[in-house]
Amino acid sequence: MCSVTIHDSFRAFRLKIQGDISGQCLEETELCWRTAASTIGDREFIVEVAGAPLAEAGKGLLRSMYEAGARFVAVTPAAAELIADITGETPEITAAPRTGRLSRLLGRFGVSPRFLHPHLRDGGIPDGNHPHSFSR
Repeated sequence: MCSVTIHDSFRAFRLKIQGDISGQCLEETELCWRTAASTIGDREFIVEVAGAPLAEAGKGLLRSMYEAGARFVAVTPAAAELIADITGETPEITAAPRTGRLSRLLGRFGVSPRFLHPHLRDGGIPDGNHPHSFSR
């Protein structure tokens, strides 16, 4: 099973791949990448990998993306091993960002919800005494 998500913002184009890249998912992933390649321009191209392709064709597609300038982000140890195989460097494993409905909606417009409230920019959290008060 495979899932491909595209995050297109003014700073970066992110292709999030979860699961095995083979069969129909391989075709769809390659189509997404080839279509986006003409519009990425000077933006950073990031491929977030959560899982590892079992098929050699999936590895070949990721290798082609790397050769075209993609920066890889590993979400799982298996993905980190795969990326190290392709790039020759051991990547850091990062947790997948958790996003709510507001974050996803704002992300479509390239806006971070942290910009909405000054205390959120500083990492504050609600202290519960007032709906607009935050503590650190």
